[in-house]
Amino acid sequence: MASGTFIPGIEKPRPGQYFNIHGTGSPTINTAARGAALVMLTNYDWGPTGIVTINGAAVDANKAMLGRSVTADNPGMLMVREALKGAATVYAYINNQGEKAKGEVGDLSVTAKYGGTLGNSLKVVVETNVVGGFDVTVYLGADAVTFIEGVATVGDVIAAGSNYVDFAVKAEGSAETALTEEAGASLSGGTDVKTTNAEASAYLDAAETVDSNGISFPFTESQLHSLAKSKAQYLRESMGRSTVIVCPNYDGNYEGIINVTNGVTLKDGSEITPVIATAYVAGISAGATDLESNTYKVYEGADSVLEPKSNEEAVAAIKNGEFFFSVSERGEVIVEYDINSLTTYTSTKPKSYRKNKVIRVIDSVRDMIKNSFAPNQYTNDERGWSEMESAGRAILKYFGERGSIKNVDLDADFKVDTSLSVDDSTYFNVAIQPVDAAEKLYFDIATS
Repeated sequence: MASGTFIPGIEKPRPGQYFNIHGTGSPTINTAARGAALVMLTNYDWGPTGIVTINGAAVDANKAMLGRSVTADNPGMLMVREALKGAATVYAYINNQGEKAKGEVGDLSVTAKYGGTLGNSLKVVVETNVVGGFDVTVYLGADAVTFIEGVATVGDVIAAGSNYVDFAVKAEGSAETALTEEAGASLSGGTDVKTTNAEASAYLDAAETVDSNGISFPFTESQLHSLAKSKAQYLRESMGRSTVIVCPNYDGNYEGIINVTNGVTLKDGSEITPVIATAYVAGISAGATDLESNTYKVYEGADSVLEPKSNEEAVAAIKNGEFFFSVSERGEVIVEYDINSLTTYTSTKPKSYRKNKVIRVIDSVRDMIKNSFAPNQYTNDERGWSEMESAGRAILKYFGERGSIKNVDLDADFKVDTSLSVDDSTYFNVAIQPVDAAEKLYFDIATS
């Protein structure tokens, strides 16, 4: 379905839902489910080229595709764990162009399911089964990852299969060949390929294929940052996606870019640099609702701040649109201020647009409208206009009662522009005023 931003006076060619979201001097604007973050596993040593889904309720459901548990001591899994501190679902993107490890057991050819050096840790053991036939075990390091019981021939093993290796008859072999004991045939030849700028660009393109609310972009090159901003604008303004891209040390000056400029140390000693912290920020941005701000959010598992900012540095960083971590008066590591990188304000993008909570409110309203107004659902006449206004006002009523928006005037804040609505095009005038969080508290205390 087509979606995105429209310019008043210019008709869109495709049926769909189009939005012209802007400020009016003061901030104005089916709750779609939030909570999905996208991360890239750079320089990874296993897995399919593409996206692996990791659900927070069952993190190791796709362990075979990742090659290890999410809890493993591995840079890629660290990124996933940090994202899961805020997101319910993490989409892990792997661009694996490495060679697959290979080996042989008699007439059985064994090839790692995926490329990468992790495949060199695979081995196949064939042992006699006391009841009859043979047991075939595939090991990844010391862990048995596939167990095939009581088989007799090469063909039996192929039919049973494995999530870690592909079995086949080797050249000039036969599927009818009987198995024999093998103490351990190790695979070899697996190689890794370092993540390149081209693969970083492919990752941004893959972001179009999943509906994520926060995207970690763990790259520091300025050229790639420019690509990230272009993609954020495309996702938000051309595809109508409610998402942000989180970059390390990039003053993108755009509400769809969050600029992370320091990191933390975890209690287990792991250093979460700004590059790795993009996963954490993507996760908590994805998981936060229209009612939530991440300002002063306690960083789960953090022990200290890397490169802490002085008061003067913190003030300058906020003015520069930086998202960074501090230590609270209680000694907890926290998010200082839940802002994005927007620093240039206009009549259509007021200062409130730098607040990520305000953007989440706008996105949530837009998402519910998208879910409630499908093309060809209503007639484009007085009857259809009345029905559409009733549906739109119900949305504003919901968010008003929820506390996401305020000063709601149901009759005035969602109206069909009947002067412009002709043929198959319907135009709406929608006004909302997002509710921000009380993050700066001023107390004027008088004594006597």
